[in-house]
Amino acid sequence: MSALSKSMTTCPKKEAKDPVPPLGQCGLENDARMWVRSKGPQRIRVSGASPEMTAKCRALLDRIFAEPKRTIIGHRIPFHPDEVLEICQEVLPYLKSEPVFIEDITHHITIVGALH
Repeated sequence: MSALSKSMTTCPKKEAKDPVPPLGQCGLENDARMWVRSKGPQRIRVSGASPEMTAKCRALLDRIFAEPKRTIIGHRIPFHPDEVLEICQEVLPYLKSEPVFIEDITHHITIVGALH
């Protein structure tokens, strides 16, 4: 048997190495000291809006989500884009405080996801 064919059929002995530690997130070694548990943002459970603002928001949401048959002289009840912006600015802190699942918004709206 020639030297070339002999080297192709046999493997050189591999040196014994230390076992490779399992890699965790981002390819780093798992280390319990590196992980910190966080409660995350705390959910806002009670509205801080004034009764006037609450009434205004409810009225605007009623107009935005009105059924098509709710009209004035044959036209859908209008709303201004600035009113929608105002509602979004009022609601944003509540959405940020509930990063996973929101069920208790009126008008049967369910929001799933997180704001980043």
